[in-house]
Amino acid sequence: MDAVTWPWPEGPAYPAPAVARDQGSRHIWLRILGTTDIHGHVLPYDYASNTPDGGFGLARIATHVKTARAEAKNTLLFDNGDYLQGSPLTDIGTRPENGWTGANPVIQAMNHVDYDAATLGNHEFNFGLDWLIQTLKQARFPLVCANAVLDRHPRDPTQDKTLLPPFVLLDRTCMDNAGAYHQLKIGVIGVVPEQILQWDQDKLSGRLDVRDMAETLCAYIPKMRSAGAQVVVVLAHTGIGDGDNTPGQENAGLALAQIPGVDAMLTGHTHGVFPDPLEYAENPAICSLKGTLANIPAVMAGFRGSHLGVIDLKLVPQENGWHVSTHSSKTWSVQESRAEPDTELSKLVKTAHDATLQHTSRVVGHTHAPIHSYLSQFRPELGQYLVMACKRNALERALADTAFAHLPVLSVCAPYKTGGSGGPDYYTDIPAGDLCMRNIADLYPFPNTLVGLRVRGVQLVEWLERAASGFQQVEPGRIFQPLWNPSFVGNTFDTICGVHYTINLTQPARYDQNGSIVNPDTRRIGSLCYQDQPVTDADEFVLALKSFRAFSTGMFAPPDANSLVYSGRELVRDLLVDYIQCYGSKSASPIKPSWTFLPVENASVYLDTGPGVMNHPKDIEAISAKVLDKTDRGFLRLEIPL
Repeated sequence: MDAVTWPWPEGPAYPAPAVARDQGSRHIWLRILGTTDIHGHVLPYDYASNTPDGGFGLARIATHVKTARAEAKNTLLFDNGDYLQGSPLTDIGTRPENGWTGANPVIQAMNHVDYDAATLGNHEFNFGLDWLIQTLKQARFPLVCANAVLDRHPRDPTQDKTLLPPFVLLDRTCMDNAGAYHQLKIGVIGVVPEQILQWDQDKLSGRLDVRDMAETLCAYIPKMRSAGAQVVVVLAHTGIGDGDNTPGQENAGLALAQIPGVDAMLTGHTHGVFPDPLEYAENPAICSLKGTLANIPAVMAGFRGSHLGVIDLKLVPQENGWHVSTHSSKTWSVQESRAEPDTELSKLVKTAHDATLQHTSRVVGHTHAPIHSYLSQFRPELGQYLVMACKRNALERALADTAFAHLPVLSVCAPYKTGGSGGPDYYTDIPAGDLCMRNIADLYPFPNTLVGLRVRGVQLVEWLERAASGFQQVEPGRIFQPLWNPSFVGNTFDTICGVHYTINLTQPARYDQNGSIVNPDTRRIGSLCYQDQPVTDADEFVLALKSFRAFSTGMFAPPDANSLVYSGRELVRDLLVDYIQCYGSKSASPIKPSWTFLPVENASVYLDTGPGVMNHPKDIEAISAKVLDKTDRGFLRLEIPL
């Protein structure tokens, strides 16, 4: 496959350069705007609930962009990846039967907002390279990625044959403080985590290689400088991390900021917001007050179009060009500003939006009870059981005539919408009655396929220990303790269906949020049984799970030839539709829950959840929860006895 190039259009015409009136104090303010993890949320519309939503959307970000451009003469807009997947609006164009064969609405919207450049995120690869390449060719702005490689050079990363251009040099004419114009060459480079080769190995294996992000930037930034780049902006689709330069790490933003030659950085991938003084107060290399990583200005602009990142650089002249002397970083929240959506952009994607509504309104089944995720960090819920049941059923059928048919099949699933950085409305909430395609996308938002792994009892225990490590340790005799550790994202809390077990919250967490064992002598998981018999370390099972979890860093090592017993091509979402149509929702509910907390004497915990839980009073009553006040972020706090 050939590398991708585009004949980029000419930039806008600028006035001819002039001589500054005050050579001694002249400077240029350069504003860098950034978005990340849009995930197809162009319009402020919640397809899951079929209602408008004012808390996110690229259309609202576009209004912020207009304001930011009006405030600053010299402005650039970049995106940091994960824009082509994540909402029903993105899904309709991936398969013709979904009812949309027109231009990609996300690329249409980005063209309209007039991005200066963008890079790739890991989710850009979810639908395969061929689809990706054809979709990206609709863009009217440069796309760069330096470490996604078609042909790797044995020694020099700059000699790799890359999927996209590794970087771009943007020639811009900028106005200084005296009203004079100067030619400025801005280098923009992008990188993506190596883990895409694991997460989408069924689509990328044998077709793409990925270099380490730090290795790539160390090689290319000097080349960009020698080519004339006076300012280097890194579009790093990676979380901030702890700053250790460990080869192959997924979240490396702080480590990348320490590479010589970086002037500004956009981070993302983890859906957080930076600067955030509460989140990063303990790391001295991260300054939320100044918005810097290792003294380099940086932003992380949330997800779904929740924030716009804004970096302002003051450039002063030196003998070899313009250099950054002062900087500031901040994020603008769409929800706090109540920014109105850009009307022209909304009109531009209306046809695709209408097609999405038609597709998502198709009835595919019925649920006998409401499905919600408000309490999924305190007990397993019906939505999880539906997903686990469909995977278990499909895998049992797939293995029926194989050498593995004698092994018990278990199934695993995490809650996908548990508030977090998505806010107090980011929960599943489906009333009893008809189930539509929008509800299926809500229950299972990812284009993953089904995988079967052969596991032993000892591996199950470790898997569950890591899943249960997201809870805070609870002290007996103490009331009103936090239940969930916010360092863990909600979708790491896997439930395994087909076995039963207890979780002892009085024990310390065995794992940290990065999956490293921090308390090797402690255990939270107890009474692990299959069909009422204790599970031994040597017992064998087949675990039904999604391809992303199977091939990611996961709960333990990625599968090898001995552990991988099945890898399908059908999407889990399609399997979920088939299951609901055949069996309905009642069959997914077990006689008793997969797990329960061990009682803790005279202790209670608090859970911050969405205010929508008040629409489910019987569920609140069932766990004897006491409803308290809302938090500053709008979550509803429940106190629950243990």
